[in-house]
Amino acid sequence: YIMDKLINKLLSGEGRLSLLLLEAKEFAETAKNEKLIEFIDNELDGYAGKEIPAYRKINAEIVGDIQDSFGQLVYRQYPLDFSKISDQLGFDISNTVSPDGISFIENNLESLKGAIVLKQMPPQLVGMLNEILEDNNPGMKLVAAYHRFGKASIQYIMDKVRQELINDLRKIQKSLKPLKGIKMP
Repeated sequence: YIMDKLINKLLSGEGRLSLLLLEAKEFAETAKNEKLIEFIDNELDGYAGKEIPAYRKINAEIVGDIQDSFGQLVYRQYPLDFSKISDQLGFDISNTVSPDGISFIENNLESLKGAIVLKQMPPQLVGMLNEILEDNNPGMKLVAAYHRFGKASIQYIMDKVRQELINDLRKIQKSLKPLKGIKMP
């Protein structure tokens, strides 16, 4: 009955997902479902240093802030195409990941006002991209770069975690129900 209530909360989108994950962990531990326990721990604590699931990989666009040779900001969030660099590196640098714990993601989703998210790129990567930009555009300097993507990409992570949790809890639920036609003493 308690698991039914938890599944219904997950289905309806009711409650904070981080708290529902904690509640689900009790059922996973009781059922000794190590795979689900690991999933819940990763979602709660984040995936730092661990393999990141596909649903946490986000297709984004690279945009940047560009200064001219006088230090004046001439472009803000200007779309940049670094596909040739991606080809050379063997991976798409316009893609980003969200390795953070669910609570962090929930809090950020709540604070987002618009439909677009800007995730700042690391300074080392900005420096590398700036060298490429300067080689092709003398006098221009990339001072900041971002991955730009829709808020829906972050919401998708939340939805996917809910789906995975519902499926795994239903499996536990089925394994706990007594078989029909068999009488227990």
